[in-house]
Amino acid sequence: MNPKIVKADKAYRRTIVIILLLIVLGGLSMFQWLVPWANKAVHQIDPQKGLVMVRYFLVGMFLAIVAISAYLAFFGRNVLKNRKFPPPGVKVLVDTRLVEGEPAIIRGQLILLASLLLFIFSFYGVLVTLYKIFLTIKR
Repeated sequence: MNPKIVKADKAYRRTIVIILLLIVLGGLSMFQWLVPWANKAVHQIDPQKGLVMVRYFLVGMFLAIVAISAYLAFFGRNVLKNRKFPPPGVKVLVDTRLVEGEPAIIRGQLILLASLLLFIFSFYGVLVTLYKIFLTIKR
C-alpha cells in the first residue's frame, strides 16, 4: 500500500522563508543599532524604572507564548477532530506523509499536551513577573 503524501505548497514555503529572513535581518539590525542605544540608556535611567520596564517586556514575551499555545491547541484539536495529521486544508512546507487513525490521534493529543504545558508555564511566568513588578513598585 502506497502511503498518501500531502504535497508541499511551494509559494507558501517561499513566503515563510522570506518572513524568516526578514526576522533574522530585523534581529541583526536590532543588535547593530538598538543594543548600543540601550547600553547608553541603561546608564541614564533610574534603576527602579528600568527594572519595571524589563518586567513589562517579559510579560509581553510570556503573552506571546500564550498566543502560540492557543494556536497549538487549535491545531491539535483539528488533528483530533479529523483523525488526520496534517489535517485537511493545512499547508505544509515539505512533502509530508499523511498519518490517519490512531497514530494521528496520538499526535493530536501530544500537540494538545504541549499546548497545555506552554500555556501553564507562560501563564505562571506572567503571574510571577506581575507579582515582582507589584513588589518593585510598592517599595
